[in-house]
Amino acid sequence: MEGADEVRTDKGWRASKSEEQRAKAQLRQNQQDRYNTRSANKPYTPYPRFLLPSSPPPPPSLTMPPMAFTGTVSRVGFMNKTASVVVTRWTVHPRTKKRMEKRTKLLVHDDQNKLRIDDTVLVRNCPPISARKRFTLEKILKSPETERDEMHARMAAEAQAKLAPTEAQSPSQTS
Repeated sequence: MEGADEVRTDKGWRASKSEEQRAKAQLRQNQQDRYNTRSANKPYTPYPRFLLPSSPPPPPSLTMPPMAFTGTVSRVGFMNKTASVVVTRWTVHPRTKKRMEKRTKLLVHDDQNKLRIDDTVLVRNCPPISARKRFTLEKILKSPETERDEMHARMAAEAQAKLAPTEAQSPSQTS
């Protein structure tokens, strides 16, 4: 009637298991042959991929548009030539129509390490400097700590100026 190797499926009778196994083995061999010939047809290059000439730059529509943000320095001094800047923006919630403040934390390249906490800065996007650093310091708009240091220096200079005339008068009064 039917062979011991034949199996019944939903679509009817199929070939014996040994024939099916042979067909699968042949298919595997064909795939391996295709893979091996594909790799054999590739030209050998003694140089690593990163030293080969690069592809042309992407069209301008795919590059990042120029962006400049004003933000506040939130963290500085933990990484060399890097500062964290928080940029805040206002958005309107689509359903409640309320204004919401959204914050974005950016890593900014500070080449001279001159940023201090709470400085207000202007940052501009640039090509990637590191894995997360995509912005450079454009300008320091306001620096509370620098202003305070300047004020202390000015007050010290004024105090020194007040002491200098009294010292100049005291020797002339004694003679």
